[in-house]
Amino acid sequence: MLSSGTKPAGLPGTSTALPAQASQISTVQDLIQNSEYLIRSLTSPDLFGDERDGIVAKLNQLLSACGVGNGYYKGDQQPISYTAENPFYQFKAIGYSRRSDYCDSDGIIALTLGINYEQLSRATQRQKFIDSMNLILGNNTNVRAHIELIRPLPDNQTEVLLYVTEKGKGRSSSKELCAFLKQPTQDIQLKSQLCVVNILPRTIVDDAKKHAFIKNPPAGTRFDSQIWQQAVRENPDPDKLLPYPIRGFEQLRKRQELQAAEIRLEERIVEELNQKLMQINSKLITGQNQCSYQRQRHKELSHRLLRCLAMQSLLQQYTISIDSAEEKLETRLEALNASLVAPDQIKLC
Repeated sequence: MLSSGTKPAGLPGTSTALPAQASQISTVQDLIQNSEYLIRSLTSPDLFGDERDGIVAKLNQLLSACGVGNGYYKGDQQPISYTAENPFYQFKAIGYSRRSDYCDSDGIIALTLGINYEQLSRATQRQKFIDSMNLILGNNTNVRAHIELIRPLPDNQTEVLLYVTEKGKGRSSSKELCAFLKQPTQDIQLKSQLCVVNILPRTIVDDAKKHAFIKNPPAGTRFDSQIWQQAVRENPDPDKLLPYPIRGFEQLRKRQELQAAEIRLEERIVEELNQKLMQINSKLITGQNQCSYQRQRHKELSHRLLRCLAMQSLLQQYTISIDSAEEKLETRLEALNASLVAPDQIKLC
């Protein structure tokens, strides 16, 4: 029998723990050794034994700050490679990204499509997209997809914000809709029919996650905590913006392309609004002209109606016999005329 303090080789906890521990120790040792080589290449390279080593050190410092090239520190050793991940890399900054205004109950999800924006710019193309989405959702007449916004992205990609409504229940939540579309069957249909490359729920970051995010620099970015906290303090709009780390020209170029695409989208929307405004103004002028014509026509018809009524009244007088009131009036007028022509009355010449 085995004692309680021993374990044979191969039992769980023996053969797996030791290699993992050894691997961890090896990784830490490699990190320490690489850091030592990096520091030596930047401060005290040993290549020529004279003032030229100082020039090489300055060149290595420049290369490490740019994150390119290799740094030589000893003649019989391999050079160390400088990448954007080294702690002395200087081409990094912090920008700000806008927080989403959508809640989970709004049901907004973002689909990234591997197609150009022009393929979804017309109403007919968007209707085909909606029809395809309805088929993927099960072709249920009570469940319908709706487009919230379409915006262009760099690298000939397009982002579509959409939500789904169910008759009698309203909108589906973002998380539920995203989980449904990520199922194997729906995922294959989205990729094959609509060229979808990514699906994300578009929801607002709650305060707890926000404070956890801004407390320390994101893992793996190697940003100085003081610089990160300075960016947090200098946030121009803390309620709507979040700091975002940028490393290297590639990330900066991508953000510039995103901003340029957003500007083009806004210009396109403004152009569409101007066209709609011109159409509305044209319809307004047409309506005003039609209103003026109808007003003039109404006036002409009113005059015609008055003439018809006057003519009808005259014709009615000719066709109706004299009544008793008119006979009395005639008698009084004849008496008045007789008194005026009497011999003793004043004659009017």
